[in-house]
Amino acid sequence: MLPSKTVLRLRAVGRARLSSPVWTRRYSVYSSRLQQATVQPKDQKDSFASNIKGSSTKSTIFEEVAGSASVPPAFTHRISVELRDGPVVFDSIFLRDSCQCPLCVDPSTSQKNFQTADIPADIQGSCQVTDTLEEANLAVINWKNDIPGYPEGHQTALPVEFLEGTLQQESRYKAKQYEPRNRVLWDGRTMQKDNIYVDYEQYLKSDEILFRTLQMLDTHGLVFISNVPDTIDTDSSKSVVSIAERIGTMRDTFYGRTWDVRSVVNAKNVAYTHQYLGLHMDLCYMDNSPHLQFLHCMRARCPGGESLFSDSIYAAEVIRHRRPELFEALRTFGVTYHYYNAGQAYRQVRPTVELDNQDDASSPIKLVNWSPPFQGPFAHDVGTEQGGKALRTYHAAAQMLDSIISAPENLFELRMEEGVCVIFDNRRVLHARRAFDASKGERWLKGAYMDRDVYASKLTVLSQMFKK
Repeated sequence: MLPSKTVLRLRAVGRARLSSPVWTRRYSVYSSRLQQATVQPKDQKDSFASNIKGSSTKSTIFEEVAGSASVPPAFTHRISVELRDGPVVFDSIFLRDSCQCPLCVDPSTSQKNFQTADIPADIQGSCQVTDTLEEANLAVINWKNDIPGYPEGHQTALPVEFLEGTLQQESRYKAKQYEPRNRVLWDGRTMQKDNIYVDYEQYLKSDEILFRTLQMLDTHGLVFISNVPDTIDTDSSKSVVSIAERIGTMRDTFYGRTWDVRSVVNAKNVAYTHQYLGLHMDLCYMDNSPHLQFLHCMRARCPGGESLFSDSIYAAEVIRHRRPELFEALRTFGVTYHYYNAGQAYRQVRPTVELDNQDDASSPIKLVNWSPPFQGPFAHDVGTEQGGKALRTYHAAAQMLDSIISAPENLFELRMEEGVCVIFDNRRVLHARRAFDASKGERWLKGAYMDRDVYASKLTVLSQMFKK
C-alpha cells in the first residue's frame, strides 16, 4: 500500500527527465471515450486506475518521489476540475460514483460492482487533469475515505469530454429519447425533395447505410426501403421482420408480432377496411405507444389506397408561433384514447402535445398524440368545468391542428408499390390512407412495431461508430 501523502510522478523509461510538470501525466487509455476497461487487472491491489495503460510505444512506470517540491491539490468534498472552458466544481460523490475502472464496473457485464449508497458521505478527492495525452485529456482523482474494501490509492480516471457532457441536459453518451436540434420540420414540398429510398440488400449488409437510414428517421421521421423481397409463398412476415430486426427487438402487441393491413369482413379495426382512414397515430390508447412503425407493401393491385403522411410537430410549432393560447390547450388538455373490442380493454388520457419539460411552454416538443379514430369520451367534468371553457379552447386548437396537418401543401402523398417498406416515427409522423376498391384487386401491407429505446440504442451505437 502506498502512503496517502505519497507524491507520484510518471516517468518514461530511458528519459533523463520529464518535460511536463510533475503533476501532468501521460496516459494511453482503453476506450478513452467511455473510460471503459476490457480486462480485469491482474493485481487488484494496484493503486493506480487500472483502466489506464502505458503507451504501446513507451514503457512507462510510476515512481515514488520522496521529498518532491510539487504539492498535489488538497483533498476536498467539492472538487474543482479544469475543463476546456474553465474550472467546474463537482461533488466528490458524483465523481466517485462515475468511476468506470474494472474494480467499479465489471468489464464483462458492464454493470456496477458497488452501490451509490456504499460511498461514504465524508469521501474526499484530489484531482489533476492531464494535458499531454495521445487520445484524450483525463481528470485523475485520488480518494480519501474511499468505499470500504477498495485498495488504498484507488484512482478514478474520467475523460474531460465525459465531464463536459454531464453539464449538458442530455449527455452524448446516453441513448436519447429524441433530439430536437436534429429535426427537420417538413411540409409536402420539403419531404418530396428530401425523401430517400434505401435499397433492401444494402440496408441489411452495410452499417453505414443503416446509420444513414436511422439518421433520416431522426431528422424527418420517415424513410422508405425499396426492392424488398416478396415472401408471400413462404413466410409473409419474413421481409418486414428482417428490416425491423436489423435495428433491434420488435414490439409485440395483442395484434401480434407482425400484423396484416388488408380489407376483411366485420373488421375490428378501421384500418382493416377499404374505407378512407384519416391521419392518425397507432396505439395512443397504450401506456407505451410504439415509436417506429414498419409497413411492407406486399400487394397493391387495386385502384386507390394512396398513402398520406404529415409532420405533426411541424403543425404544432406553427400553432405555438401563431396562437400560443391554443398551443397551451394542446399541451395541457387531456384527451381520452381507448380500445374496447375483441376481448381487449385499453384506455389512456394524455395531452395532444408532450414537451421535454411539461412545466415550460417554450420547451422542445417531445412527441404528439393524435388518433381521432380511437378517441373516447372526455372526462365527465370537462363539459361543465368553467362553463366548458377548457373544452371550447381545446376544440379550437384541435380544429387548427387538423387544418394544418390536412392541408394539401403539408401532405406527402404517394402510392405504396409492391416491394416497398415505409418506416416512420409513430410519435411524430401521422399516416393516412385513401379509400380503395377492394373488388378490383388486393391491397395488403405487413406491419410491425418497435419501441423507442431499441431504435435509440442502435442510433447511438452507430453514431459512436461513425463519430457523427
